[in-house]
Amino acid sequence: MTRTIQNLIEQRVSTSHFDTTRLVSDAQVHELVRLSTLAPSAYNFQNRMFIAAQSLEAKERLKAVA
Repeated sequence: MTRTIQNLIEQRVSTSHFDTTRLVSDAQVHELVRLSTLAPSAYNFQNRMFIAAQSLEAKERLKAVA
């Protein structure tokens, strides 16, 4: 069975191993954000903010403040 990102999200599976050489398209980022908004939050507020860092420089800046 092929496991897609959507299947993994829906099954609430996390991973610590991933391929850093694979690129994620804008369409995939939008779909991930859409799927993420479906998850419940505390008190059902769904107050979220998403940051999609795609360049190496942006990822390093985000890592520094995370």
